[in-house]
Amino acid sequence: MYVADENDDKVYSYNIPDAIDARLASLSIEGVEIGEFSAARREYEGVAGDGVSATTVEARAAQPGATVAIEPGDADETTPGHQVTLAGITEITVTIMSADRSRTRVYRVTFPEQVDQFTLDPGWNVVVWQGTDGIAPAAALRGDGDLANDISGAITAVSGWDVEAGRWLVFLPGSGDGVGVNSLTALEQGGSYMMAVTESVTWTGSELAAAAETPTEDVPPRPSTFTGTVTERAEDVASGLAVEAYVGEMRCNDGEPDATYRVVEDGREVTRYFASVAHSDQIEGCATAGSEVTFRVGGREAEESGTWNNTSYPFATLDLTLPIPAVTIDVTVWQSVRFPERYFVSTRPEGQSWTAHNTVIDLTTLSDSGNFFQGSAVPVEVDLAGDTTVTIDVTVWRSVRFPERYFVSTRPEGQRWTTHNTIIDLTALSRSGNFYQGSPVPVEVDLR
Repeated sequence: MYVADENDDKVYSYNIPDAIDARLASLSIEGVEIGEFSAARREYEGVAGDGVSATTVEARAAQPGATVAIEPGDADETTPGHQVTLAGITEITVTIMSADRSRTRVYRVTFPEQVDQFTLDPGWNVVVWQGTDGIAPAAALRGDGDLANDISGAITAVSGWDVEAGRWLVFLPGSGDGVGVNSLTALEQGGSYMMAVTESVTWTGSELAAAAETPTEDVPPRPSTFTGTVTERAEDVASGLAVEAYVGEMRCNDGEPDATYRVVEDGREVTRYFASVAHSDQIEGCATAGSEVTFRVGGREAEESGTWNNTSYPFATLDLTLPIPAVTIDVTVWQSVRFPERYFVSTRPEGQSWTAHNTVIDLTTLSDSGNFFQGSAVPVEVDLAGDTTVTIDVTVWRSVRFPERYFVSTRPEGQRWTTHNTIIDLTALSRSGNFYQGSPVPVEVDLR
């Protein structure tokens, strides 16, 4: 070892015992320029070559028995040599400990912070994420931890292909807490993603994505995505109902159907849905451009249908309406034995018990045709699924020419009368003997 004496400007040589020698004999970092190596020089600046994203570090101690430790740790233990991924690192350190463990020396290669930037244009953009592996999409868009500038306000959707699941995953920044909607929960380093951008924005930061013309993976076309509200007779439907998308008789959801969810919009809660519809290259027999897409919510078919178009930005808005199906109720007529001018009706929704309505029906008024005595209307409340009720008017008709013949008519709220042509037999006495009990008439009432 040689040392210059500042007092007499002379150079003196010293012999260092091998056991306390904590120097490197050589240091090389593949694909990275660090300048000329000297055992006496501990600080270096590394410049990675074009396209170099990973390197192999080779460090040899000057003396046998000395130990060498490299940080970051080996990124790929299955490959010979010490592998280091360069993305996101600021330095590589090599620490030497002498054979007798009495001395250590650290050699350091620092990398200047690389500030990348590129512009995302309005519409769909393809990017390759090169930042932290496993970062949440929301954090990446916000630039958490000085990662980059915040572009979250300009992004409405991020989607990426999941090879293992065989489906597209999606993250919607504005979807709130919609259950199952945000299936894309982490960005993979090196993975390609589609980003829907509302306005031109420049993304600037040290850990970023790179713009690309097309996805780097061999993936099927992006699904056509639909979203909107779900209502029933102008009322919101419940959350948690599976939304199935069909092309013909083929269910074509990209993955398992997402469920309806509740969000607050303009100060009130509404029910929304989100459905991605797969291309036929992803699920054989599914959609191509222009295919009609129908929807079933909780097993009930919506009145509206959409058109498959994966160029819609970022998705197609289609509000769905669920019609209330027809209900079947049994209707019968009762005539008082003691007061034969008094008539009543009873109703029985399908699978339920009879309900007697105590409103006396007046059967003295002639119809416009003069062929019937037209009874007064009796409002009947019918229970539907989901704690919903509707009101149906029921009335009785009696033939003038054949006074033993009775009929019933029904009328949903706001609609017209429907007369049911089944003749009601009013000759049987009830068990109490107080009434003539009519035969029941099954009535299907279309509530739409």
